[in-house]
Amino acid sequence: MKKGKQKHEKILCDSRASITIVRTASTAGSTGPTHFLLAGKKAREGYSDAWVVRHGGGPGSGFVMTPNAFMTDEAWLHLAEAHAKGIRQMPVIKDHPE
Repeated sequence: MKKGKQKHEKILCDSRASITIVRTASTAGSTGPTHFLLAGKKAREGYSDAWVVRHGGGPGSGFVMTPNAFMTDEAWLHLAEAHAKGIRQMPVIKDHPE
C-alpha cells in the first residue's frame, strides 16, 4: 500500500440475497418472531410454525420455503404479516399499544 493512500474496504456480504433467518427481539429481553428460510417446496415432516415457537421463537414464528433458502420478495410478502402480528404480541409492545 502506498503511503498516503487510504485503505478502502467494501462490505460485500451485506445483502438481502444472503438472508436465511429473520429474528426479532427487544432491548427489554423479550424474543419476537423468528423465521427460517429453507430451500425447497415443502418443509421436512415435523418442521412447523409451532416447532419454532416450542424451540424459542416468539409468536408469529415459522418457516418459509424458497428456491434457494435466501430472501426473495415473495418470501418477504409471505412472512411479513405473521411477523408483524408476532411483534405486536411481544410483552413490552402489547403493553403499550399506542
